[in-house]
Order: sequence, then structure tokens, then C-alpha cells
Amino acid sequence: VYKRQLDDREQELQQQLGDAAYDAYLYATGRPNRLVVTSVLASAPAGRAGLASGDRIISYDNQRIYNWRDLREAMSGGSISDTVEIEVEREGDSLQFYLARGPLGVRTDSQSLAP
Repeated sequence: VYKRQLDDREQELQQQLGDAAYDAYLYATGRPNRLVVTSVLASAPAGRAGLASGDRIISYDNQRIYNWRDLREAMSGGSISDTVEIEVEREGDSLQFYLARGPLGVRTDSQSLAP
């Protein structure tokens, strides 16, 4: 019960602050604010689309991603037949990939990086 209440309050805070301020808040409190791809299965959707180890997932279907829970929630919405945009940061550049909604075929790790 308490975890659900905390999750709800966290979502309210994110909505109140907006993406940029929430990103800064996570960083200032030492919490992870970036989801980094550590490996990609070449035959999986992410591998076929060109995602690579070291990419930082910024958004999935126009939803800002800060951690694996955000990604899991974003992937589970909508229809499996949807094509979604995934924005990643690679070596300082912003790249967009378009994949079918669902599992990407990647392993990830969380980082705390200055916004």
C-alpha cells in the first residue's frame, strides 16, 4: 500500500515539475535519471533498428524515461501493432528510432548524470 502511495506521489511531483525540473530533482537527490543500454540482442527489434550499447534512452513513445520502470510502463501501453518512436542520446547526439511497441531486446542499467 505504501509503495503504491509513494509511486503516485512521485508521478504527481513529476507532473508538477515538468521533465527538465524533475530530471534535475532526481540528479540533485542522487537518484538515477538516465537509463543506459548495456547490451543489445542483434536479432531483437532494438538490434535490427540500430540501438547500441552505451545509448541512453531518453523517451519511448513520447514518454520521458528515467529508469527501467518508466520504460516497462511505456512499453505496456497502447497496441502491440503500434510503431513507436524511441529517442536515444549517443555521444551527445539525439537519435530517433521507430520500432514496434513491446520488448526491445536490450539490457539496461541506471545512471545518475547531470542534466
